[in-house]
Amino acid sequence: MTNRIVAVGDDFTVPAAVKVTDANLPTRLSGASLDAAYTAAGATRGASDPLAYLDNVSLLCEFPVRENGEVSWPQGFSINKAANEIYVANQNGTELRIDVRDLTTGVRKSFKTATTENGAFTESLSYFTNGSGELCFMVWPKTGGGVPSAYAIFNYTLGTLGAQIPIYGFSRGDVSGNYLITSDAWTNSVTKFYVYDWATVKAGTPTLLATIPVENTGATAAKNQGIAIVGSHFYLSEGAQTDSPTLMVWDFTGKLRAVRQYSRAAFQAAVNVLKPGYLSNSAYTYEAEGATNLDGKLVTGQIVNNNPSVVGDSRMLVLQHNRIDGAKMFSQPVTTYVYDTGWQPLTLEGTWTVANNTPPMYRRIGNEVRFKGAVTNTTASTTLSTFATLPVGVRPAEQSGYAISSNANTVMNLQILTSGAMQLYSAAVTTAWRQLNGIRFLLD
Repeated sequence: MTNRIVAVGDDFTVPAAVKVTDANLPTRLSGASLDAAYTAAGATRGASDPLAYLDNVSLLCEFPVRENGEVSWPQGFSINKAANEIYVANQNGTELRIDVRDLTTGVRKSFKTATTENGAFTESLSYFTNGSGELCFMVWPKTGGGVPSAYAIFNYTLGTLGAQIPIYGFSRGDVSGNYLITSDAWTNSVTKFYVYDWATVKAGTPTLLATIPVENTGATAAKNQGIAIVGSHFYLSEGAQTDSPTLMVWDFTGKLRAVRQYSRAAFQAAVNVLKPGYLSNSAYTYEAEGATNLDGKLVTGQIVNNNPSVVGDSRMLVLQHNRIDGAKMFSQPVTTYVYDTGWQPLTLEGTWTVANNTPPMYRRIGNEVRFKGAVTNTTASTTLSTFATLPVGVRPAEQSGYAISSNANTVMNLQILTSGAMQLYSAAVTTAWRQLNGIRFLLD
């Protein structure tokens, strides 16, 4: 049988017997059908794995950053798919302006304003419809946020700003299903995410369900500009005008799962695939503004200007990630923010002691745990004996077993349990030392 690569658009002469068996085969082999199946597969993969095709983007819509002589600047947004609308928070001094725009064309349909404290930036715009059918938004009208106080509900339909409600976090949040997530992520730092019951937030009496500390507290890869929850992951969209476009991703246990940083040239190339020739100036300006989720995929706001000398020429590009059919952005290596505990000592238990002058130690780098050093037991035995217990955060998801070396001619076995217990076994009675170098496992 001759091998053949089948491409979309190929012309088939389907044998009669096949036509009888499956009359729909010619239709299912058409270019349109294959394209639809290809896109559907990507959608399913993106929904089940928030990191799948994260670097692939599609343009949902675009719009001018400033129009009609306005001087405010977009800060955050949310998407109402059912209404085919995108809601955009813009800030200038003490004025917060919320735009309602068409999700397809980006054209502004209406807007309303509210007065806030100077420096209070609403960098997200979670929305809901209250019991009276009125459109409402979560906004951030007051500076601060270290204590639960700075959020409020803006009734867009009535044009009224409600009292502050007690929610931890700063100016960013996102909604997925029954949950609102916020974070203490500030300019270039993050230590935790907060998970609230969305129904109680809408009622003005928020219930905090969980506080999730992140494992790599400290500086973020770039300036934090937006937050999103997609599947079982938290995202920070980052990038000031002097930064490169950046994404940082954590899972619900606080583990850092990915850091994506795109060079300005790579981002420019992707934009030009979506809009041929749009960014012809390599000195274009850029800034990330806002993030949310749509159909199980990440959506980010990216402001670009091909004519930096005229600020008013800036445009907001609303990009959906996780798109198998999208333009590819090539990321550059970022290792600075990979979680690394450094070498940590293991506390020996019972009659176990250090052997060969090499203290036993562990080290977690990302999702991998490594070991080094050697131990011996002053009491000879042929039974499993626990010599150390790993702390929470470096314990395996499944029990693991290893054959290890020693200075004795006998079989040595190491077991690491899900409880963190590290146990050693010898096939013969011996006090020989056991070598841990080279032992490693993955946390997931």
